[in-house]
Amino acid sequence: MQELVFKRFAPLGFELKEMIVNEFTRNNSVYLSILQAIASGKSTVTEIAKAVSIPATSAVKYLTELEKKKGLIKRLNPIGTADPSRSKYGRYSLNNYFENFWFRFIQPDIISYEMGYYEKMMAAVAQQLPVYIQQRINLIIKELLFDNSTHPLIAKAVGIPVDEIGEAWNREVSFDLAVKGNDPKQILLGSIFSTPFQLSTQGVIDYKRNVDSMMKMYPGYEPEYLLVTWENPSVEFKEYLENSNIKHLLLNDILSLTGYMPKTEKTKRYTLTESMKPAPTRHVLNELHKISKKTT
Repeated sequence: MQELVFKRFAPLGFELKEMIVNEFTRNNSVYLSILQAIASGKSTVTEIAKAVSIPATSAVKYLTELEKKKGLIKRLNPIGTADPSRSKYGRYSLNNYFENFWFRFIQPDIISYEMGYYEKMMAAVAQQLPVYIQQRINLIIKELLFDNSTHPLIAKAVGIPVDEIGEAWNREVSFDLAVKGNDPKQILLGSIFSTPFQLSTQGVIDYKRNVDSMMKMYPGYEPEYLLVTWENPSVEFKEYLENSNIKHLLLNDILSLTGYMPKTEKTKRYTLTESMKPAPTRHVLNELHKISKKTT
């Protein structure tokens, strides 16, 4: 990452700066503020408008231009949405992983970047990296499940024909992973468990209650359950999941499918090794881990 971003004339940094200069004039600060808000995790029109301090009606105009004309963002809808253009549940995200990284970490402190304070910025990135990865790991999981949907491990865990993979949400609940199958009509609503509370009986009860609530959006479909955990649950807890008809995948098992990380018995977090060869879309995540190692 230091070679690609945090040095003078770094290729990715130069590319992003050129894009910003070409796409936005000095009077376009609202567009940049919106991109920063999205990169920081704001996704709905209301959240973005509040973060940028503009009316929601104005935010819609800016968002439409960023999506339709500039192609920098996309509007996402819950899986299976019949008419996305009329959906009230639209969420916005940046199209590109690296652009998300840029507007999350670089653009908000662009003065330091222009002044060449790269070590300071790398240290700041490393400090925020664990939370950033945890917030975005669901994107990696969705990619790997889609790319490896016929792998025996994934096929067994998902258990239904994969016609569509995405996310599902309404105004009350949200699921990191949704898999829709049309023959038969089934929908799998999965969550990523990363805290000790979630890996508990009450956490599972809450999860199943949320699934039942979400199924109102999918009449005629049968629910399927899947939990992805960062930690390897106890034998007793795995038996509890099985008895509750909940499928389970360990995060490491998913990541190990493509050589993204070594498979281990127990882990609370995952690490990357020099021998790994991640796909291009995951290149930034790999480099972020290198930053973390160098600055901690």
